Amino acid sequence: MHPYRDMGVRIQPHLPARQVGEVWAGFTYGWDCWTTGDPVEISHGRYNNVWLIVYGYQNVRGYVPAAGLSGDKYGNWVDGSHIQDFPCRG
Repeated sequence: MHPYRDMGVRIQPHLPARQVGEVWAGFTYGWDCWTTGDPVEISHGRYNNVWLIVYGYQNVRGYVPAAGLSGDKYGNWVDGSHIQDFPCRG
């Protein structure tokens, strides 16, 4: 996945959750699956509640909002990702 802005990696898919790491714009990071959480504003009153479990800087595992990722609602980018096909289980 490819963030278009720097973001915190959180322990839960909620904005007030503790930050355990970060991902930076312009870099590519691994991901596991997606889930829903707090809605995050994309722009001008448009929100997205999709969060991805990612591996951030130094392989810190946690959640980032898809609203900060390049691509569509799920963060699918031109590399042919199909993130929507991998919801988190349990």
